[in-house]
Amino acid sequence: MIVLLGGDERGVGKTALVCAVIAQFPRMPWTAVKVSPNDDDMIYMHQEREASGESATGRMLAAGAASAFLMGASAQRLGDLAQMLSHMAQGSALIVESTALRAHLEPDLFLCVMEQKAPHKTSLQQHWKLADVLFTRGHAWETEQPVFQMDVEHGMAVLNGEAKKFLAERIIK
Repeated sequence: MIVLLGGDERGVGKTALVCAVIAQFPRMPWTAVKVSPNDDDMIYMHQEREASGESATGRMLAAGAASAFLMGASAQRLGDLAQMLSHMAQGSALIVESTALRAHLEPDLFLCVMEQKAPHKTSLQQHWKLADVLFTRGHAWETEQPVFQMDVEHGMAVLNGEAKKFLAERIIK
């Protein structure tokens, strides 16, 4: 299973939502991945070893992920990275924080975190309408997708019962 999570701008709550999903399904052996863009023509991968609030991947481990990785690739190498992630997902639960990967990866579930009334990030402008669900922090969205409000407390998204039920119906099969 691959859960892909994208969103607009830094600080919108993407990592907080990843952590909430991991914590909500503690029996899933989550491999969590945060993808960061880089300008080098290579793919890098760093495995997080410390469950702490110091880094996004550390927060993912602290939320209950079995393993967490920081990965990066240039725009030209995102297709290669998507292939690597597809192989990693075979027989496991993979949750990936990246908006740009949506162009190269067909996830089982695609979540988007939106704060503004219109997406600013170019990759989100291209892909938000493909999301299975939107999570927002304060703005009402008129769209065909389900939309749930979320708050962030202590670095983790707080989801209402309807949002939790929506996720459970799609993650626990």
